[in-house]
Amino acid sequence: MPPKKRKQTSRKKPKPKKKPFTVFEAGTGKRPLGLLHQAVKASNARKAHRRFMGVEDQGFNVSKALTRLFGRKGIPKNLKLVSDCAVHVITKPPSESQNIIFESYLLNNISRPSKCFGISTCEEVFLTEAKRVLKPGGRLVLVQGKPSVDYYREIAEELGFGFHVIEIPAEKAQRSFSRSIRMRSLPEKRLRVLRHPNIGTDFADDAVKAGKAKSREDATRPVIILMRKPRKGEKPIIVRPVRDFNDLSATERSIVDGIMADRR
Repeated sequence: MPPKKRKQTSRKKPKPKKKPFTVFEAGTGKRPLGLLHQAVKASNARKAHRRFMGVEDQGFNVSKALTRLFGRKGIPKNLKLVSDCAVHVITKPPSESQNIIFESYLLNNISRPSKCFGISTCEEVFLTEAKRVLKPGGRLVLVQGKPSVDYYREIAEELGFGFHVIEIPAEKAQRSFSRSIRMRSLPEKRLRVLRHPNIGTDFADDAVKAGKAKSREDATRPVIILMRKPRKGEKPIIVRPVRDFNDLSATERSIVDGIMADRR
């Protein structure tokens, strides 16, 4: 009898490696819980292509939070924490290397003349460098007070970025990992913020007079501002009107979900 022919087994082609997806958070605070949550979640899901960097000039205190909230003793390998000035650090990554650059109430504190960068303010340097290091299609994501929307819309136009704003619903703000967002989640909490000596009510009164806020407490309402860098070959982006959560792209929904992950 002729020998039986062996069945040819087709070898599975190895899955192509996913391109790195990088997230840079500037001014994380000493306990960057939101960034830790995203890094641990990606690590547990074995999404090695997702990489995170957090920068804070006051240093970090994360060991207890890692154990208590995330059941870990060490920082995930996909997360790098840098104790330095965020404006300095953002000048170091290669051009077009970051998918997301995120800040929460950092730009409020760096819009002053810079001793390190000549006549430019730290804010101007940060925004210029953000445009440089973002990949085409990448997002610059800001959490800021409601009255600053018009200001950042103008900046988006100058950068040639797409732009829209999402107000953070109270129920999501109350459960956010971000203390800055939680302390502005409800009207009574926002009024308490205005009593802080470093904040005061002047800017809130000005915002109400200018029609940028309905009331004092509304002037401290947190919003998420998303700016999108155009891809190569795209026509200049027209600034788009304010949108809500039902009108987000899949990428933007993922970004917003990361910012407002439930801490409970």
